[in-house]
Amino acid sequence: MQTKITLLLLCVFLLVAASVPAQCARQKGDLDLQGMTSRELTWHMGNGINLGNTMEAYGHKSLGTGADPADYETLWGQPITTPEM
Repeated sequence: MQTKITLLLLCVFLLVAASVPAQCARQKGDLDLQGMTSRELTWHMGNGINLGNTMEAYGHKSLGTGADPADYETLWGQPITTPEM
């Protein structure tokens, strides 16, 4: 009997949890991403920073491996990585 009650409560919880995203998915003022061209979508995204390349200069012959991390980040002209990025 305990197992049946537990399963029933689990099913009710899952049904409620599954319905929450459907209710919150679309609010007034959201962008219509389906009707946008790729150019419009990238315009809405704005400029970005590729954090994946910020440390590629590590070990560069002009800096070696003992330089300050900020020197590696700025070697190729990119800004120092900050939390705001």
